[in-house]
Amino acid sequence: HWLVLTLACLLLLGNYYCYDIPGALNVQLREWLGTDYAAHQYYLNLLYSVYSLPNIVLPLMGGVLIDHLSASKMLLIFSLFVCGGQGIFAIGVSTKSIWTMILGRLIFGIGGECLEVAQAKITTDWFKARWLGFALGLNLSFARIGTALNDNISPVIATGGGGVVAASWVGFVICGLSLAAGIWLSHLDGAESRRSAGVRLDVSYKRSDRIQSRTDNIIGRHALNASSDSTMSMSSVALEEEDEIEKDDEMAQDDRMLISEVFTLQPNFWVLSLCCITLYGAVVPFIHVSSDFLQKKWYANNPTKAGASIPDIVSAIGSPLCGYLVDQFGYRARYIPLSALLLIWAHVQLGFTLATPIMAMFILGLAYSLFASVLWPCIPFLVKDHQLGTAYGLVTIALNISLTIFPLVVASILEATQGSYTHVEGLFIGLAFTGLLLSILFNVLDYRQG
Repeated sequence: HWLVLTLACLLLLGNYYCYDIPGALNVQLREWLGTDYAAHQYYLNLLYSVYSLPNIVLPLMGGVLIDHLSASKMLLIFSLFVCGGQGIFAIGVSTKSIWTMILGRLIFGIGGECLEVAQAKITTDWFKARWLGFALGLNLSFARIGTALNDNISPVIATGGGGVVAASWVGFVICGLSLAAGIWLSHLDGAESRRSAGVRLDVSYKRSDRIQSRTDNIIGRHALNASSDSTMSMSSVALEEEDEIEKDDEMAQDDRMLISEVFTLQPNFWVLSLCCITLYGAVVPFIHVSSDFLQKKWYANNPTKAGASIPDIVSAIGSPLCGYLVDQFGYRARYIPLSALLLIWAHVQLGFTLATPIMAMFILGLAYSLFASVLWPCIPFLVKDHQLGTAYGLVTIALNISLTIFPLVVASILEATQGSYTHVEGLFIGLAFTGLLLSILFNVLDYRQG
């Protein structure tokens, strides 16, 4: 169990390290590419939006494939997309080609979010019986560690002589290491390992086992009858095997997620998805531009002291702790409104006061770790087991709707206000307040349904 969890965590490290490379190198990339401020902010946010754009649809398709095939098989395919996309992005940086960078981010995004769905499915299968909140929290912790490492290492590489080119290729190397962890994880997640660990089998494993069992039983029966009934023909054996396998396929339908079932998911699942849109929208797009924001308002031209990595560092420590506490005491839904209130506090302080941003960034990281560590573990309790991959895919779609739209909204606001972040902070406060109202509704529905 714990080796699987360790590899699942390492699998996310490369994805999250590379995801925020454009944000960590915000100022240095502008200098390298030679674009003006407004155009650069547009392209920077576009690099994030093209990552998220295909994931408005793809995680649902990936979730269905995971439910029908197996998470470990799809995991390898998605990992290759992540690694290849980062390589193309690094080539774009090396050649100063913004459109090659955008293409790389698009391919990177095709694999990135679906990879998280597959990883979450494997983690849930192995830890649903106990420690699920802690396991998913530890996944989030490693993701935040990857982002925090990037926030601190990439600027150092870029300003220390290697430039943005070296920083981009370091990301590609880390993606390769995560791919290696994914290959090992895919091997460990096989049917034999699951059986020996007492973990439920994926639908594809169940079907394969049932077909093999049926075939072995048929062959065994014919072997026993061979001495007394030598007229049994091979064609009759084949017909009987075909009949048995058809029956097995009918049995397997009960274990498969049908697309039509999406419309029968309970209302609180959809409210949770809306919470995901608003709460992530109040954090992640801010982190994209936080380096520029903090340097403009507090730390002029000093990216290493801007403190942009504080939310990720706090979340890296806080996510598994919050997950552990939730596993022990329950009441996951009760913590989501609290996280929304903390987000409102942080953005009000950052946007409308001159107080040091350290405390506000710490509160932002605390809210980030709190809602992320309770939101995702809620999903298995709102759907059936055979719907789990699709459900994770749907919530991931909700997340990427947020991460596609709001970075472009932020870029538009910055362009319209000549780089003023006051209105941007107003947007984030509005999203957090909407998330607060939705989280209260989610708790009401949860209470009514027991």
